[in-house]
Amino acid sequence: MGAYSKFLKKKLNFSRATGFFASACAVVLVVLHFLNLIHPWLAIVNIGYLIGMTFTSNVTCQDIKVGSPWQKFNAALAVIFYMLAIALLVCGFVLGELSV
Repeated sequence: MGAYSKFLKKKLNFSRATGFFASACAVVLVVLHFLNLIHPWLAIVNIGYLIGMTFTSNVTCQDIKVGSPWQKFNAALAVIFYMLAIALLVCGFVLGELSV
């Protein structure tokens, strides 16, 4: 059981680190937006993606507990935020707010 415990601990720590990194990046994007250093559309799209990444990280963390409804809930929220990021990106290009 020692090897499996190490695997679960490593998986949990990776999930926590990913969530912390995504949250830190989102805070940096908000600060950059308020300092007018990046375009608002770019900040919003990236924050949506980072939130989706955090929910995806929670899904991998919660698969340890079999039958947990939170795993499905986090997976659904991850998909919603990824779709939101894509929709905002397309909307930004269509409205002419973003360009290549």
